[in-house]
Amino acid sequence: MSLQSECPDEVVGTDIEESFRQAELAKMTTEQRISYEYSIMSRNDMLNSMYEAVEAAREEAQRIGLAEGRAEGRSEGRAEGKTEAHREIARRMLDMGMPVDQIAAITMLSAEEIALLKS
Repeated sequence: MSLQSECPDEVVGTDIEESFRQAELAKMTTEQRISYEYSIMSRNDMLNSMYEAVEAAREEAQRIGLAEGRAEGRSEGRAEGKTEAHREIARRMLDMGMPVDQIAAITMLSAEEIALLKS
């Protein structure tokens, strides 16, 4: 192992790879080791910052998506409720014997929709 300058591909991901890493660290001078450890800490700090930024963006996107979904749901619910109210009024008008064209003009429902209410 002392003659090897790099870890062979066959041992990558095994315990032997860790031994190669430990041997590399053992060969370093104090200054090299401090520099190496600072570079590892800097890399970890950068990765943590990136992770936090991604996590914050995901949470914000989720919050915005939920707010938009709620607004859209409310809007759709109001429109559906309004249409159902128009249908109920049209049913009552039909029961009173009013002509379909007048019911359509008052309720803003199509003649086809009112015809479906008759049945």
